[in-house]
Amino acid sequence: MKHLISVTLLATLGLSFPITLVAQDPPARTYQPGFWQPVARVDLNRPMKIQLVNQTNIPLEYDFTNTFEVPPQPLKPQETVTIKEQLPIPAYLLINPSSFLETPASGANPDLTFNVAVNDDNVVRVTIITAGENDKGHSTFNLHETGAIYVY
Repeated sequence: MKHLISVTLLATLGLSFPITLVAQDPPARTYQPGFWQPVARVDLNRPMKIQLVNQTNIPLEYDFTNTFEVPPQPLKPQETVTIKEQLPIPAYLLINPSSFLETPASGANPDLTFNVAVNDDNVVRVTIITAGENDKGHSTFNLHETGAIYVY
């Protein structure tokens, strides 16, 4: 008898005080991969370094677009450099085959691809490789004000 009274009382309370559920939007199904999607994110509130790793067999140059007093810096084949100085944000880093590189018989320098990873120490590692035949190349590494990293 006590169980019947308890169940009846709980059912009555449930009808008297309905639970309000907040509607939730389903996740967007419109995601489209492309250069407008960040490839990684960095925490701008912590110290940060950028490592450039040239895994090509050609000499490269890199330069920030907002530091005109510093000329493009060389990056030799198979070399790794670490940029530690404070960067103005947003930062646009251009990475291209060296301007001193002889133009190949094909008439065009190889396209480059950037693979970006951020580790727990807030080090952004940009590995530069030669793009495949069907790959679109990259020339710009962009660090946005939000910490989002884009390559295009």
